[in-house]
Amino acid sequence: MAYILGIPVPILNSLAVMMIILLVLVIVMIWQMIQQSKHMKILEQTTFEIKKYEEEEAAEVHRFEMDIKSLESDEAELFVAKVIPTVTKLENYVVAELMKGKDPLVVIDALSVKGIKKDLASKVVNAMSFYLDYYNKLPMKQHDTHIKTVKSLKVTPPKGMSMPPQ
Repeated sequence: MAYILGIPVPILNSLAVMMIILLVLVIVMIWQMIQQSKHMKILEQTTFEIKKYEEEEAAEVHRFEMDIKSLESDEAELFVAKVIPTVTKLENYVVAELMKGKDPLVVIDALSVKGIKKDLASKVVNAMSFYLDYYNKLPMKQHDTHIKTVKSLKVTPPKGMSMPPQ
C-alpha cells in the first residue's frame, strides 16, 4: 500500500473526493443565496412599484373626488342662487294670501294654476300655515319688530287661525 505523508493513498483519495463534494455543496449554496438575493431584489422592486402605483392611483382618485366635489359645490351654488329667491317669493306669496284670509285650499289651487305641482304647493301652504299659526301664538316681546309689523298691518287672520292679543 502506498503512503503519502504517512497517510494511505486510498484514504487520501476518499478525503479528496469528500473535499470536492464539500466544495461543490458550498458553491451550490452560494449560488442559491445569490439567486435568492436576486429574487428578493426583484420582489422588493416589484413591491415598491406596486406601492408607487397604488399611491398614484390614490392621488388620482383624490383629484377626481376633489374635481367632482368642486363641480357639485358649483352646481349647488348655482342651484341655490336660482332656487332660494324663487322659494322666498313663493313663501312670501303664500303668507300674503293667508294673511288676507284666503282659504289654504284656494291658495293651493292658485299655485297649481301658476304651474306649481299640487303636492309642493300643499307642502308650502301647510308649512306657512303652521308658521303663521305658531308665530301668532307666541307671546309678544318688546324688541320683536316682526310682530309689531304684523300688528300694524291690521289684517284679518286666515280661517282657523287666531291673532295674538293686542
